[in-house]
Amino acid sequence: MKNIFLLLLSSTVLLFVPHVYGAEWLSIGKDRLGNELFYDPDTIIKLPTGVTKIWIKGIYSMEGKKERIQRRIKSKLPVENYDKLNYVLELQEINCAKREYRVMAYTDYSSDGGILNKFIVDQQTSVGWEPIPPDSMGEIIDRIICPPPSSLQKKR
Repeated sequence: MKNIFLLLLSSTVLLFVPHVYGAEWLSIGKDRLGNELFYDPDTIIKLPTGVTKIWIKGIYSMEGKKERIQRRIKSKLPVENYDKLNYVLELQEINCAKREYRVMAYTDYSSDGGILNKFIVDQQTSVGWEPIPPDSMGEIIDRIICPPPSSLQKKR
C-alpha cells in the first residue's frame, strides 16, 4: 500500500514539473537592478474571467541579490544561504482589462538548484491587485500577453 501511495505521489509531482522546469524561457529584458527577466509562452493560461496567468523567471544580478537580502532583513525574514541566491520563479496573474497584476506564488532558488524560500498566496479573486506601472517590466509583460486596448486598434 505504501509503495502504491509513493508511486501515485511521484507520478502527480512529475505531471507538474515540466510546466516550469522543462520551459523554454524567452527574455523580457533587465529591470532597474540588472535582474534579467524571462517568461515561458507555454505557461500562459487565459482564464474565462479575463485574467491571464504567466510564469516569470528572474535571474538575480549582484545588485538584485543585495536588494533582495536587504528586503528580507528589513522584514525580519531569514537570510540563511541567501549568499547563494540565483533566481526566482514567480506566478503572476494579470487582469488585461483593468491593467492590474498580482503575484500568486514565488520560489527563490540557490545556485545549486535548492529552494531557499517558497511562498504561495491564498487570495480571493478581488484581493491583492495592483496597477501595472508605466515604463516598467510589468508593462512589458502586459504588452506580451494582453491584446491591445480597442481604442488603439485601427478604425475601419
